[in-house]
Amino acid sequence: MISFSFKKFKMNKYFHFILPLLFVFFIQSCGDKEEFFVVKNIQVGPLNPEMAAKGKVIFQSKCASCHKMESKYVGPPLGMVTKRRSADFVMSQIIDPEAMIKNNDTIKALYAQYNTPMANQHLTQAEARSVFEYLRQVADNGGK
Repeated sequence: MISFSFKKFKMNKYFHFILPLLFVFFIQSCGDKEEFFVVKNIQVGPLNPEMAAKGKVIFQSKCASCHKMESKYVGPPLGMVTKRRSADFVMSQIIDPEAMIKNNDTIKALYAQYNTPMANQHLTQAEARSVFEYLRQVADNGGK
């Protein structure tokens, strides 16, 4: 008969470190979790200056009370957001911030950092696209 005693079993000193790492790796590799977006496959072509001008007006009236271009305010700085995030991400956040905070891990992390959810301004997709074009224009000008 084979007998096994946990008292006699000495674990390698690295076992306590390696096992949790393997567990995290296993969990991360399971499934192909796709990042959640409200809108998908936004086609971005050349910058549209006319839309950017409309977007600037919308941004100043609906967004500037919480967002600055170069510095943290109530929300994160947005001057270079279109260089860091995809069009799908930015447009989804503008159109439905509530759905994004519930379903998107990046937005959940930003909420934890800024501790203020983004207010839904109820912009149409066309208005959101204009704001996106304005943010692209700002980013193309160095984020200022």
